[in-house]
Amino acid sequence: MAVNGVFSGAKFAQKRVVAQFFLIKGEIQRGKESMSLDRIMVPVAIGGAIVRLGNLFNSEIVGAVTDVSWGFKFVRLYPNVPIDSIPVQHPTQLYEAFCYLVIFGILCSFR
Repeated sequence: MAVNGVFSGAKFAQKRVVAQFFLIKGEIQRGKESMSLDRIMVPVAIGGAIVRLGNLFNSEIVGAVTDVSWGFKFVRLYPNVPIDSIPVQHPTQLYEAFCYLVIFGILCSFR
């Protein structure tokens, strides 16, 4: 799933280059280019949250061992280990997905 970040970063860079090309050609006015790129970022925040949920389902990017009640036991990381012996870890993917959703709400409030 880490490759998704590379691809989405490359796609963003590609769109930025295309927008700069049209800006140089004079087909886009200076203020409209910025607004177009700003609007692209709204769905990117939702996409980031979905990617982090995928990381959760695949047991990737897990947090530190903890004793909080909302911790997860990532069974895939410990094959052939009894469930009682698997440590409880922070679901950092959910924390980041929540932050992406907050960013999405903030971006939607600017419309």
